[in-house]
Amino acid sequence: MTFTWVLVRRLLFHLSYHREKKDFDMYTLVVAKGGPKLKDAELPDGPPPEAPQPGTRAVAAPPDRDGFPQLPAGRTNAQGRSQNGVNFMTFRMATPQLLLSMLQFALMPSRTVDKTGLTGKYDFNLRYSQVGLPGPVGRALTAAPPGDADLSDPAPDLFTALEKQLRLKLEKSKTQLDVIVVDHMDKQPTEN
Repeated sequence: MTFTWVLVRRLLFHLSYHREKKDFDMYTLVVAKGGPKLKDAELPDGPPPEAPQPGTRAVAAPPDRDGFPQLPAGRTNAQGRSQNGVNFMTFRMATPQLLLSMLQFALMPSRTVDKTGLTGKYDFNLRYSQVGLPGPVGRALTAAPPGDADLSDPAPDLFTALEKQLRLKLEKSKTQLDVIVVDHMDKQPTEN
């Protein structure tokens, strides 16, 4: 018997659990009225930029004059930066699924699903306020941060930004998922 199996048996020996259904919030990404406002992905002028080597540290792209990370055309990439509670996100050769994966942290613990039907790759930017989002950062921010850089043009919330800037929409609903509930577990593993 391997060491791992012995350890697992010790940890699970006095464990009792059951399965049950639990409701979770779910956000479905759909195309809003008027159709999507996404630009087809731009091809590079020359050979596409090389992807970073595995294990190398990610480098933040310099922001453009509007605050969005400047990413080269021709390679799937997404990067965001936050300033004064506002997210500036740039997407290159991106799908709606990549957009959802980047937004997942802001929407936690909700589940997300892409139902746009869009299969192309697109270049786009998204600017939104983190205030009031269900994820950890949004819950920590309850009002506009002090010293907001541009009060004359406050950032919209994520839902408004998606609809106005990209003509995509997040529809909230509920979904039931199976979960495992631990009924009892001994604090100390027992010898077999």
